[in-house]
Amino acid sequence: NESGLNGGYIKSCGAYNTQAYCRNVTNAGSYDYCPVGGFIGRIFSAVNIPSPYITNCFAVKENTNEGNELAVGYVSIGGFIGEVENGAIATISNCFSWGAIHSVKGTTLGASGTGNSSINDSVGGFIGVNFSSGLTVSNCYANVLLRWNSNIFANFVQTRTFGHNKGGGIFNKNYASTYDAVNSSGANHELNANDFHSQSSFGEFDFNGVWSMGNIENVTNIPVPNQGGIQVLADNNSTIRVSKEGGSEISNTIAGEVNLSGLAYGNYTVEITRYGQNVSYTITLSADNKFSYIYDKAFYSGEGTGTSPYIIINQKQFENIGNSSAFFTLKNNINAFGGSITPNGTFSGNFDGNGKKLYNFSINSSSENVGLFEKLSNATIRNLEISSFLVTSQNASNTGALAGKIVNSQIENVTVDFCEIAGDSGNIGGLAGEITSTTISKIKSNVNITISSQNGFAGGIVGVATGGSNISLSFSSGKITGLNNLGGFVGSAENVTIQNSYTTSSVAGETNDASTSVIGGFAGNISANSSISTSFMYGSVESLNGLGNVGVFAGMNNSSNLQNNYAWNVNNYKIVFSGSGNGVSFLSTTDFAEQSSFAGFDFKYIWTLEN
Repeated sequence: NESGLNGGYIKSCGAYNTQAYCRNVTNAGSYDYCPVGGFIGRIFSAVNIPSPYITNCFAVKENTNEGNELAVGYVSIGGFIGEVENGAIATISNCFSWGAIHSVKGTTLGASGTGNSSINDSVGGFIGVNFSSGLTVSNCYANVLLRWNSNIFANFVQTRTFGHNKGGGIFNKNYASTYDAVNSSGANHELNANDFHSQSSFGEFDFNGVWSMGNIENVTNIPVPNQGGIQVLADNNSTIRVSKEGGSEISNTIAGEVNLSGLAYGNYTVEITRYGQNVSYTITLSADNKFSYIYDKAFYSGEGTGTSPYIIINQKQFENIGNSSAFFTLKNNINAFGGSITPNGTFSGNFDGNGKKLYNFSINSSSENVGLFEKLSNATIRNLEISSFLVTSQNASNTGALAGKIVNSQIENVTVDFCEIAGDSGNIGGLAGEITSTTISKIKSNVNITISSQNGFAGGIVGVATGGSNISLSFSSGKITGLNNLGGFVGSAENVTIQNSYTTSSVAGETNDASTSVIGGFAGNISANSSISTSFMYGSVESLNGLGNVGVFAGMNNSSNLQNNYAWNVNNYKIVFSGSGNGVSFLSTTDFAEQSSFAGFDFKYIWTLEN
């Protein structure tokens, strides 16, 4: 009998079809003094504890028959609160009680430490008795039948159907029922039973923002505190904005989760903004749809930082990267089961494939740049495998498995395997159509490329490498077929450094211009400011119509910076170089099996001989 509330915040809670009662535990048939309430028994006075604040709550016991009351006790009985102690400070608003309460005794009994109370002056439909001037009760109502034993309290004139305000607290804009014409002390408005089912009876209630006419199970069409709720679960560090239609913004916070309760019914807009993304939802809260849950985690977990990257576990999450500059880690292999995948836009972040792979998918696009990422700019991609897929582009400037175009980025330890790429224009590469000012290392590309463009370049790794890019420790294989400008490793090497790399690709082209078309086993074209060293080709080169510049290593070379490069001479095609000492040696099949054939190759740390 010393339990109760002495601090805290309670919002949007309800007690439905429950019963509170006070009985002597040592004597099952004896009832002693203790405050009893359908929602809270007693509010205490307390020091250094936040004052209780209770809003948008209710206590309902739909069956008012004897034995089915909200609260049963001796004295200090209330449909919502039994007693508020002298000196307590509390605020109660937008709450209601509905049902019946029951006092089992009719004689006077003093309430120890709180003042003299009897059943006559301490029983009420909403609050039994208040002894404190620090209590505020506003915008509340009670439709409660008061019972003494089996009798309604018709003969107890001091009993009130709302409650007793002995302490002089503030009671404002409250409503109560008038069973048997009992005066409703503490209630500003007295209503009969029918009035409670009409919104117009409650002229001082806010039915736009706080109350709605609704149902509590079998109690139909009564004022119900708006208990609408919205929960949003997004990625950490997302900006989550919630606003009501025709009203002001309710919440605007940077977080991964937002929980709102006690919302008025109506239409709401929820906006979620994160790296490169802005999504919006429109939801409606009503008496029949009080709660809305929005799950929009673009990623499994993480905050998108270097120490806490976004974790990706499925295709949708990969497609959510968008135009991002955040950090990402691939946790699982992603199998698209032969379906299409939506390319991400311009990526400027850090993506760690974690040794996992994306596979069994297709891309069909007419964007300017086509690939898993349309463009990489100031990005880092590492430890990723892309396999078993088809990329088809139309009217694109650049096409590649990883990205259409890569600028000022770092790409390391990426495998492109068992892939088909087809395009009708621009530059095409197994990894990327074009790279500029980019460093590429440890790339494995096994790709079949078909290009029908007469002006673009195609290569097993990249179509065009330029802008001071650097490629090392990489190789390509597969088939490259087209009209012009083909290379087994790179279509056009323009201001690029390539070292310790090789290709076994087969290259076949049908040239249309003998003076400008280039086809080469390693590179189609090598510009004067490019450098290639300690690299080789071991593939086939074929001109399907005998036109153009066709070379075993390169179709056209204007660079004097070629050193310790090797080519398989099985084709016996002419090779076009300017001057002598061109830095390319021709080896037979037997020569390729001898380590001594490869001058300048580091067989201790970089190269080894394999079958």
